[in-house]
Amino acid sequence: MRTGPRYAKRWPAILLVVATMMIQGGCLSGPAPSDRFYRLEIPDPVARLEVPRLRGRLLVDSLRGDAMVLERLMIYRDASDPSQVKRQRYDHWTDPPPVMVQRAVVEFLRSANAVETVVTPEMRFDASFRLGGRIHRFERLLGQGSPRATIEVEFTLVRAGEREPLLLETYREQEEAVGSGIGESVEAFSRALHRVLERLVLDLPELQ
Repeated sequence: MRTGPRYAKRWPAILLVVATMMIQGGCLSGPAPSDRFYRLEIPDPVARLEVPRLRGRLLVDSLRGDAMVLERLMIYRDASDPSQVKRQRYDHWTDPPPVMVQRAVVEFLRSANAVETVVTPEMRFDASFRLGGRIHRFERLLGQGSPRATIEVEFTLVRAGEREPLLLETYREQEEAVGSGIGESVEAFSRALHRVLERLVLDLPELQ
């Protein structure tokens, strides 16, 4: 390393350049915000059925979705550019939306007494019926007022071993958040999914 009066005069300029580069690179901007994690809390069914609509055992399959829906990072769109889907940088779901929705479906159908018995694939039980689905939208919409939670889920009900659908419906709900924070949007997602599940229960055919 070279030293001496000639090079000592250059140090202030060199340090200024290095500091500027570090600031631009974010090295001196302080620690990054901590990651935040959220889960859905779905309200109980409005009413519990006296008699299940489906007699027998229903298997609720894992739900599908596109690549971004399968992630835990929350996604959003801005009303000024609705065709572009973006990720929240530090806000995550505790589980990917398909997992959360599948779990919510199981718990809701049981609480509503909509099906005689509800199971999931990991239980490895035979079933009389299978309920599958695909999540098309699970995102915040920003701009034009308060943020809105948008959920769109397609459900398909079939008899085990058959392909003819007994139920094939797409449910879309949008719920306005009561504030601009992520917490308020999570509550809006919970209310929107609650309405989806209430509609699903009402649409289940009476079968055995």
